[in-house]
Amino acid sequence: IREAKKEDALSIAKLHFYSANAFYYEAFKTNPTESFRVESRNRYWKNNIPDSISEKKARTVLVAELEDNTIIGFISVIIENPRNKNAEAQLDSLYIYSTFHRSGLGTMLFNAAKDRIQELGVNFLYVWVLERNPACQFYEKLAGQLEKSNHLLTIGNTKTREIAYT
Repeated sequence: IREAKKEDALSIAKLHFYSANAFYYEAFKTNPTESFRVESRNRYWKNNIPDSISEKKARTVLVAELEDNTIIGFISVIIENPRNKNAEAQLDSLYIYSTFHRSGLGTMLFNAAKDRIQELGVNFLYVWVLERNPACQFYEKLAGQLEKSNHLLTIGNTKTREIAYT
């Protein structure tokens, strides 16, 4: 596991695209919006992988890779109000190719990101997920307490609730 670099953007974008497509189709029998296409995800990650010290204090992006440098998972954490002593962090993205699910890789990425934000003085990490996300048990185990929201989203023809783990 290492810090992501700008040149990782396309590999991260492909992983993000394929994982999001699989999740949305399985959970909602629909494909994600245009914003989840590889090209748009590539632009997003090129703009959001931090490469300066000040950017790294506001966002952490870590990748997991095989010995041949193939990226197989990534995590992104956004630090809100990084100059504030009561700063909080939101787990923005955690995606792993399905062949590596249940291998412990998600836990390793989560713990590495948590260690990184603690080095920056941030001790509170939360994550918003869709109630139909099969990773809810994973987040409950690692992130803690479940907080339901009344915020309903419609994806495809299905209504679902966002929930938070804190």
